[in-house]
Amino acid sequence: MFKLVVIADEYENIYIDTFNNYYAQGGVYNISRYVKTDSIDISRGNLLNEIKFNFKEPKTLLNSQFKVNTGLGYGDEETLLTDDGTATGTPLEGDSLSIEVPFEQFIYERLPDLNDGVLTNIMYGGIFNDKIEPVSPDLHLFYNINTPIGLKTIGFINDVGVKEQLSTTINTPSHSIDFLLPDFNLTFGIENNEWTNIASEKTLYSNYYANYIESIFNIKRRSFAYKAILPLRILLKLKLNDILEIKNNYYRIDNYQINLLTREIGLNLINSFDTVINGMSSNISELFADYREQVQSVSITNLGNPSFDIVDGTWLNLTYSGSNVYFSFDENDTGILRTTNVIITNTETLQIVEIFVTQYPRAVTADSTLITADTTLITVDNG
Repeated sequence: MFKLVVIADEYENIYIDTFNNYYAQGGVYNISRYVKTDSIDISRGNLLNEIKFNFKEPKTLLNSQFKVNTGLGYGDEETLLTDDGTATGTPLEGDSLSIEVPFEQFIYERLPDLNDGVLTNIMYGGIFNDKIEPVSPDLHLFYNINTPIGLKTIGFINDVGVKEQLSTTINTPSHSIDFLLPDFNLTFGIENNEWTNIASEKTLYSNYYANYIESIFNIKRRSFAYKAILPLRILLKLKLNDILEIKNNYYRIDNYQINLLTREIGLNLINSFDTVINGMSSNISELFADYREQVQSVSITNLGNPSFDIVDGTWLNLTYSGSNVYFSFDENDTGILRTTNVIITNTETLQIVEIFVTQYPRAVTADSTLITADTTLITVDNG
């Protein structure tokens, strides 16, 4: 789902990172002097003619109807490459890439107030079929956003038949990590965010698969087969995310085979189109928190020995461990939204990452339904 790289070592440690971050951390080795250049095999490499990213078959009413209307379930993404560019054409020569994750997608609904048509801050997911009967879906993965209910409240009938009103905050399921400007969405295809009805473009595909897929279709992409005898100082350190330099050309490693007796290695390489090698990057550019005291982490590739510059550090503190930076928030009981910019600098390379941080305020509640105002001053008891 997130195109993760998982590598175990002999000490029972397990390295886990995204494909993009893993390849950004590779080193560069110039092996020109060790490569046999009298014979090189060059090929175009395998292409893809069919690409599918799917969730489990939908069982709930809204997503089932969505699939009937569009041909795809909510969040799915598919394409077929044919000779005439149509779905009925002959598929191009190539391989198929098919990813199905073990989760089912739901379509949420943000409820309007039927009296005036204004949207409330209540959003839910209906787990029922076209007969409005309960169904048992597959696992569902979502972001939980603790949302202030606002003035348009909601209630429920408790076990003794008494109506209880909810008026502070409510846990709200979301496909997006944030309702407004989400850097992460749990869909492969671009879908409208049910909260804002605006298309969320930073999807699982664009965040984790786009670089990989686009490199396959790069018109300059070629596969190279080299033979080389590498010194032990390189062999013992060589990793699949390293870049090899051969006569001023740079290559990514597809795979290699090595004869341990002769140290001869057969390298299957792909010409590299990296614009930044050993670059510093963050997995997000914006961070959002609710009013509560909490700690959130951000993964920074090639963090090195960092320094932190916080525009307003009175309510936010930063620490780090390894490649993770930890943002510690104080509780926001000010009643107002607060924001700040954080600049993280790798002091060894002077590369920087900037992250915009937002913390929402605690919802203000009144102890009665009547609020009186004296000119422009409103007084409430929030005790």
